[in-house]
Amino acid sequence: MICNNIIYNLKMVKLAFFLFVELLFLICSNAIEIKSLILSYVEGDDLFERMANQFNDYSLENNLNITLKINAYSISNTTNFVNQFGKTIDELLQHKSKEYDIYFYDVIYSKRYSSHFLDLNSWIPRNHLDMYTKGVALETCKYNGKWVGLPFHIDFSVLYVNRELFQKYELEYPKTWDELIEKGKFILDNERAKGNNELIGYNGLVPDNESCICSILEFIYSYRNSKDSKVFPGFDSEEAAEALNKLKEIKENLSSDQIFQSSDFETVNYLISGNAIYIKYWNIPLGDKYDKINLPGKKEGVSGTTIGGFDVGVSKYISSNHKKNAMIVLQYFTSKEFQKNYTITERRFSGIPSLYDDDDVCAVLECDLFKQFQPISRSFVVDNYDDYDEYSLKFRTYIAKFLFGNESISKILSNIIDISKNYSVLLSTDTTKVGLIFLIISCIIIMIMILSLLFLLHPKAKYAFGFMTIDFWILTIFGCILYLGFVFAGYGDATKFKCHGKMIAQTLGFTFSLAPSFHRLVCNFPRKTHFTGWINQNRYIFILSFIVLDVLLNELLFLSSYNTKVKIIDDGKNYKICQHRSTIGYVKFAFIYLVKFIIILIFSFIIYLEWNLRRSYRDVRVLIINLIMNVMLYTILAAVNIVNYDDYILHFVFNSIVVMIISIFNYILLYVIRITWLFQDKKDMKRNTSERSKMASYISNSCNKIQISSLSVVERIKLYHNSNSIIGGKTVNGVSRANSVIHNNPSIKSSENNPIKSSSDANPEESVHAYSFA
Repeated sequence: MICNNIIYNLKMVKLAFFLFVELLFLICSNAIEIKSLILSYVEGDDLFERMANQFNDYSLENNLNITLKINAYSISNTTNFVNQFGKTIDELLQHKSKEYDIYFYDVIYSKRYSSHFLDLNSWIPRNHLDMYTKGVALETCKYNGKWVGLPFHIDFSVLYVNRELFQKYELEYPKTWDELIEKGKFILDNERAKGNNELIGYNGLVPDNESCICSILEFIYSYRNSKDSKVFPGFDSEEAAEALNKLKEIKENLSSDQIFQSSDFETVNYLISGNAIYIKYWNIPLGDKYDKINLPGKKEGVSGTTIGGFDVGVSKYISSNHKKNAMIVLQYFTSKEFQKNYTITERRFSGIPSLYDDDDVCAVLECDLFKQFQPISRSFVVDNYDDYDEYSLKFRTYIAKFLFGNESISKILSNIIDISKNYSVLLSTDTTKVGLIFLIISCIIIMIMILSLLFLLHPKAKYAFGFMTIDFWILTIFGCILYLGFVFAGYGDATKFKCHGKMIAQTLGFTFSLAPSFHRLVCNFPRKTHFTGWINQNRYIFILSFIVLDVLLNELLFLSSYNTKVKIIDDGKNYKICQHRSTIGYVKFAFIYLVKFIIILIFSFIIYLEWNLRRSYRDVRVLIINLIMNVMLYTILAAVNIVNYDDYILHFVFNSIVVMIISIFNYILLYVIRITWLFQDKKDMKRNTSERSKMASYISNSCNKIQISSLSVVERIKLYHNSNSIIGGKTVNGVSRANSVIHNNPSIKSSENNPIKSSSDANPEESVHAYSFA
């Protein structure tokens, strides 16, 4: 009977358990799932699983209906895991992925992800953000005034000092780097004299990973002149050279190349074994044989430590509902209550400064040590460099050449400066005179172009410049000058504004220099129509239409916008270049060039139709040469832009030279060549005009009236091409060199054989420039 009751009770317990699980499932099935991505530096660490469980319990207790799922990258599932993790996030965010709502990221990536994460100013209560405004979060979580994220935890490097050895030799802990060498060498010599040859003096922590750049930056930072100074000395300073030489001195006296390049795993073993005098490493709950102190400096009281750790941010590409719930998760992890418990249980530093006045926290964490930290952020590096991972790799390579090779300190520091510095051509002659030389040349060209307008006042101007009016010649010269705006936009670092400015200079330069001639050709069309008459009467509207087209095309390009990208030159000088944001930008760019090419084709076709008109005989031949040259030079300019230059000066020079040639050739072929006509003898001009007039063949009187409507399109084109004068109405009146058209078209009837002269032959001199010049 008792056994039956026990069995029955067990069945009821089992049933109750299944009912509880089912109820829990029903509750969770209505919950929204928030997914996060994080990088775990420790293999097999269940920290993040415990974090997710803590939040999910909190969510259940408070009926939030939110389930948190954390996907952790670790050494085992990521090759080259630090860099690869950053690239993975990049790819997700660049594609505006909605797969993850929350990202836990290294503090060095705030700039990189700032455009992809929500600004917490608009989502987090002010009093919540205020907990972080007096700490290092201002350096690691804000970029351009935007709160990109909040600290999940922060890391600092400290100096572990072997307590037993210092007590044994009754020495005080070092407060300067010179003391560290002196006391370390004293202990090391004495211990080795006693047979302790395994003892390590100082590890340095400059392996081929991110710890290297942290060690170097904080070492140089410790060489500033006073504790109150918050400014990094700079790699071009005497302090930087002195600091790196001191670090090499420490290596040569207390360590070796191999120990300085020890991995994190080996360093942790040094901490556990206690077999070192000094260990420089991140603050971790290990090393019971050591005391933690601030890193020394050049002067007593001056120190430095690099800020590490993780921030947490929210993607801006997720839905509004996910954003709202992701913010609840973020506020939970960055709340003072969670941060306090996390700090105590995990012995990690928090980004909330007020916690270091809490007795519970200070009971397990070195609060006094934290308050003495003099932190340096790596953010100043990424301000001048787009890809921090690439910067870090190059930086470590150069440092290794100095510490473990024979490269000079001046050469190394110069190379490091070149990694993060963007060079550009300036008017200053400090680095190169190229900028000043091109400015002088450009100004001379502009002055020559402007002064040459005086030739429009020459007594013979109507014979040389009668093709257009004075105002149109001024517009043409203005267009040639506009091209040079491309050169001026090349000075200094490339910006989005300058990138657009270069395109505007090209398009408007093309329009202003050629549109006036285009207008005149349309007005000269061999057949008079209402359309050509309207254009002739509204010439400024005609020009304005081309300007409006350029504005619209450039606005279309502006919508896709440019990005500026740092052109990385190995062992050289970096510089910024213009780059389209997406493929759409390149398509729009190509479309603008296509429109210009179509205009050139139309231009060329009209020139063909007017090839034999006496009034523009010389002008159309000059114009076709000009169009051919423009096509060739723009093709060269496109090729020059495609070429990868390893020198910022060559990039500026080649682009500027091609554009200057475009400007000068347009100026010469559109304007200067006519100045030479001014000095042609008037009799020679009349004789040349007369000879062109005599070139026309005569058609019979019966051809005096040719019905154009009876001609095919090809025949009309041939007719216009062979015409040496304007054709009025719907018939041809006195057309020279049209015999081939008539003879090949039997539908055109002729009744008389007496040849006649073209109506424009009466006064050959006036026919050359029938258009009013004034």
